[in-house]
Amino acid sequence: MTLTRCGTSRANGSYTEYHHGVHRIVAFRYAGGVTVSGKGGRPRKWRTDADRVRAYRARQAGRPEPPELAQALDDGDELALALEQIRALKQELAAAAATERALRNEVRSVRHQLAAEGQRFGWLERSLETHRMARFTAEAERDALAGELAEVRARVRVADSTTRPPAPSSPATLSRVERRRQERQRQRRQ
Repeated sequence: MTLTRCGTSRANGSYTEYHHGVHRIVAFRYAGGVTVSGKGGRPRKWRTDADRVRAYRARQAGRPEPPELAQALDDGDELALALEQIRALKQELAAAAATERALRNEVRSVRHQLAAEGQRFGWLERSLETHRMARFTAEAERDALAGELAEVRARVRVADSTTRPPAPSSPATLSRVERRRQERQRQRRQ
């Protein structure tokens, strides 16, 4: 007994076998994609495949069909209730997966933006740090020079007080601005 697999038919996507001169279909594969991936086909009408077959045979023979899933659910059938809970959980799971996917995309986007801003403004931070260090150095030099200036002024005062006699405050030694100010004050008093 020799079986030879003949491959796939382009028309219906089925696999065929050749056995003693007879071709027969072994398995059927969908040629096209499903409408919505992960969703399957139409919603269930019957509780099980056996009920679906029983309904078909009953229709053919003119007998009453077994109850559909919605009717069995209304009647309180445990299997129908379990199937309904499974359907509801699948919907919740799909919604949670979509939310998670959206949040992951948002986090990825925010991280990308943050990295881009860090790269774009990194030079500003480096420049700011350089300017801060220069300012701290300049302030330290200023404070040192201010201390030296105070020491020099103190030495000059000591040297002036010991070497020169105090200058008289006569009108000839006053500056022009001081003389005018004194003149205005005298005029106001009069």
